[in-house]
Amino acid sequence: MSVYQNAFIYFMSGTGNSFRVATWAGEEINNQDTTIQIKPFDKSDPTKEIITGDRSLLGLFLPTHGFTSPWMMIRFAFNLPAGKGTHAFISATRGGTKFGKVYLPGFEGTAAYLLALILRMKGYKIRGVIGMDMPLNWTALVPGFSKETAEGMNTRQKPKMITFIKAILNGEKKFGVWSFVSLFIGMIILPFSVGYLLIARYFLSKLFFASSNCDGCGV
Repeated sequence: MSVYQNAFIYFMSGTGNSFRVATWAGEEINNQDTTIQIKPFDKSDPTKEIITGDRSLLGLFLPTHGFTSPWMMIRFAFNLPAGKGTHAFISATRGGTKFGKVYLPGFEGTAAYLLALILRMKGYKIRGVIGMDMPLNWTALVPGFSKETAEGMNTRQKPKMITFIKAILNGEKKFGVWSFVSLFIGMIILPFSVGYLLIARYFLSKLFFASSNCDGCGV
């Protein structure tokens, strides 16, 4: 039985990866009889939606951009209402890869912990941070995966999210070791990430986008 009465999930997803992970989390939260709302961050009104307090859980799901959080999610976090002890967790999707039969983790840098810091400053209690290795979709750099490979990566990651969410709902704290390693490296290359935030917003983001025709196929 979950220790929370309400859960509020907000996600940013350009290609479907973060949305898929948020859906996995939402299904498990719903199975624990916790009332849940799942919304894209840009079609929500957290000030009116979030019920604050330690019986409520906030979850933010986002992709990694330039080894940090996208500017839009940073701004969204700053605009959230005061936490007042509300519990929270953050999940950053990162580009996982596969070479032969070996699956390799991605690298989210400061993406998740930057948002965790902002939420902590606003009065939220951080219960967990997790990086999810979803199919790398930077097709300007690498070719896209086959459907079978993408599905294989998704199949490996879903149990990881379910285990994470169950721990959070049971009142535990969950911080992955690899996330700490990513954070350490991310701090070293933070100047690059800041530059990426500024440049990508106006230039690189124009190279690739997912329109409303995207059906979340996972390819």
